[in-house]
Amino acid sequence: MSFALPSWALKPEGPVAVIFLVLYIGLFVAGIMYVFHRTKKAEAAHEEKTVGKSVANRDQEYLTKKVSETERAINEAAQALLS
Repeated sequence: MSFALPSWALKPEGPVAVIFLVLYIGLFVAGIMYVFHRTKKAEAAHEEKTVGKSVANRDQEYLTKKVSETERAINEAAQALLS
């Protein structure tokens, strides 16, 4: 079963084995990088598509405003007590 490949490709030795090993490792790393890149790109596209559709955005803005107003009032009251 040689699959029409020369013997140096089926049973590499010496420098050919090193070259094959480097190629295999390089292809493996390139494949992993490709998967991460595609995943990151897909997540960014999904996030961009869904950011404006959330009904909680207005609620979050309201709560942030109220919390900051309450925090400001607490700080002013604490300053008045300390003075």
